[in-house]
Amino acid sequence: ILAIPQCHVGMKSLAVNSLYAYASSTSGFIVIAPEGFHENTGAPSNLESYRSRVWTRVEQVAMFAANGLGKMYIAEGDGLRKFDMDFLKPSLEIFQANMTCCRRKHEHQDYCDKETVVLPMLGLWFRLLAQQRNVGVTESGKELCEIYSAEIQ
Repeated sequence: ILAIPQCHVGMKSLAVNSLYAYASSTSGFIVIAPEGFHENTGAPSNLESYRSRVWTRVEQVAMFAANGLGKMYIAEGDGLRKFDMDFLKPSLEIFQANMTCCRRKHEHQDYCDKETVVLPMLGLWFRLLAQQRNVGVTESGKELCEIYSAEIQ
């Protein structure tokens, strides 16, 4: 996934609602987040800014739930570094991440874009509950369900 389309509301909605399904269906996941600056805001753009955004957290969690950490990598210099739980753990807190609408204080908007995350996350939660009932079980899905369940209690 290179980017969610921003200019067409309908396409953006379709992309957002299919993000979980797409990310969980991929055979590999590589984060490419070189050092730079955002063209419009001038803010730093790097691995830390990648980790701080809602949608990048959703895609990480979806991939992990379906496939585990085994095929998740971070592009660095001349090679790839494998994800580990220390890198992934902050991404499990999806709704604490940043969104552009919040940075703009919801200017010209009657809602928060975090509301659009609810449907994809319900899809993820359904998949995790199905795995708890041994339907489409993956070890990473079980692990993620245990992590989220422990947070709830």
